[in-house]
Amino acid sequence: MRGFQGDSLPLAPGHVFATLKHMTGHGQPEGGNNVAPANISERILREIFFPPFQAAIQRANAQNVMPSYNEIDGVPSHANTWLLGKILREEMGFKGSVASDYSGIAQLNTIHHVEPDLMHAGVRALHAGVDFDLPDGEAYGKLPKRSPPVS
Repeated sequence: MRGFQGDSLPLAPGHVFATLKHMTGHGQPEGGNNVAPANISERILREIFFPPFQAAIQRANAQNVMPSYNEIDGVPSHANTWLLGKILREEMGFKGSVASDYSGIAQLNTIHHVEPDLMHAGVRALHAGVDFDLPDGEAYGKLPKRSPPVS
């Protein structure tokens, strides 16, 4: 982290923000498919998966986090207010930005089937705490001037 970011903000010349990937349960999904549900208890998340993220945030001042493609307890990480809000922002004290994984927001519609279209997927991800829609902003580009209610 420090090798990429250095020790101060704003970043010094020659430094870039490091991205913590993938929050969380990535690598443990059912059937070996990284968009599949991850059957992981909160205890295992807190004992195994959360500590490296917390250390990078609190000790090395990480400024960017990327959610995983998978679901935890049936909720895709890109739509998970518990994961991105309560755990990441509140408990870990994260103050940086959350950048979607490649088409992770669109997958709320196309793979996870929790939203009917890109606009609703964008609204849900934004409300969950995802700041950037990578790679091309396709879902966030569909956001209305006023957001419809979160489903």
